[in-house]
Amino acid sequence: MDNPAPAAPSAPDPGQSAQSIAAAITDRLRADPAPGDTAAPSPSAPQADDTAPPAEPAATGEDRAQPDQPEATPAPIEPPRSWSKEARERWARLDRADQEYLIQRDSEDTAAVRRGQNEAAEVRKKAEAEVAQIAAERQRTAQQLQFLSQHIQTFDPVLAEGNRTDWAKLAQDNPADYVAKRAQYEQRVQTIQAIQAEQQRLHNGALEQAKAKMVESVRRELNLHDDKAWQAFDAELTHYLLGLGYRPEILQAVVDPVAVMTARKAMLYDKQEAARAALEAKKKAPTPTRVMKAGALQDGTGSDARFEAAKKAALKSGSPRAIADVIAGRLRANPQP
Repeated sequence: MDNPAPAAPSAPDPGQSAQSIAAAITDRLRADPAPGDTAAPSPSAPQADDTAPPAEPAATGEDRAQPDQPEATPAPIEPPRSWSKEARERWARLDRADQEYLIQRDSEDTAAVRRGQNEAAEVRKKAEAEVAQIAAERQRTAQQLQFLSQHIQTFDPVLAEGNRTDWAKLAQDNPADYVAKRAQYEQRVQTIQAIQAEQQRLHNGALEQAKAKMVESVRRELNLHDDKAWQAFDAELTHYLLGLGYRPEILQAVVDPVAVMTARKAMLYDKQEAARAALEAKKKAPTPTRVMKAGALQDGTGSDARFEAAKKAALKSGSPRAIADVIAGRLRANPQP
């Protein structure tokens, strides 16, 4: 019987996807091998064993074992800049994990310090602005009071007339007029005194504020954070300036830090010159004459036994001075006729 002709491949359904069409063509080619490929396999050829495990694919160049590469050594961690030499030496003996931890904490501490400094600077700036505003208002008020006082003393008719009045004569001639005019005059005088008292109060407040600012500047310049150290410096400088003839009220009005620092330099210079003069005077002082004492030999007896004992002791000590004292004592004990 003739073999039936193979069925023609069915045309692909236009509705199928390209992937489905490709899979159908592949299956058809596997079912109908090409001519010349229908020969039976050779008996000697080994048959494929379906149960055998699939052969492993050949390793590519990328899959071949690569030689072990040494890992890159991380860069050393530098200690904080503020650390001393001894602390840096101890830093080098720490583990890297400890170094990283300490560096992190140091960064946090530095950030906290800077944040605190910035906040303090803002507070100081705000306080200085407020102080400057208060000082400006105080100065403006003092000027207004000064103008008011001068205006009253110059143009007030009651005060002008009272300054020209002979109050004793007016009281004797017209007691009633004296009482009325004297009351008005005293009122004007009290007003002027009140204005002057307020001016003095404003002046003292401005002076204290300026002195506090000056003290803060000088203490910061000289690093005198301790109150006792500042008080000692202030007392020494005040004593020095009083010795030069400055009056206390003048020293109380000094509010310029530059003037204080200049006075300090003058004080240090004078102290240095005084110490140098004292040293020169000490060098030029005459050397006192040494008086030699006869000791036990100055007894008038001239005992040979004592002389021999003293001589042996002096020779044993090997001191030229002791030997000279023995000889001098011997000569004084036995003077020549």
